[in-house]
Amino acid sequence: MELTTKLTEVVRSIEASVQVPGLPEHKFMLNMDFSNCTIEDVIMLSMSPRRISWANSNRAKGEEHLSKLESIQNIAVMPIGTRGPVDVEAGFMAKAQSFSADELDAKIAQLTAMKTKTVLHKAADKVGK
Repeated sequence: MELTTKLTEVVRSIEASVQVPGLPEHKFMLNMDFSNCTIEDVIMLSMSPRRISWANSNRAKGEEHLSKLESIQNIAVMPIGTRGPVDVEAGFMAKAQSFSADELDAKIAQLTAMKTKTVLHKAADKVGK
């Protein structure tokens, strides 16, 4: 697929509403015509709100969090209405980079206790208790 390919006759509609405080809401149907865009243009348009969301969520976590992030971040983009694959280990490893040694030890102890409880519950279920 060539990212420079121009889209032809691609129109998508989306509802929008605008309300001035204290006045009635106005509803509109926006017919967006992508016919003058390339595939690259559409991809870039979709990346902007994700970049803003990523920056805002990480900014809220503070300077200490930001300083521990890798300079290259990989973000899975999923179709609307779907969820990305959940990789618990990767998520934990990414989060663990910001833990102090004591926090990491506490989290490992917590996870070990949770796993032990799960194993005990499964064993009790097998013997009918």
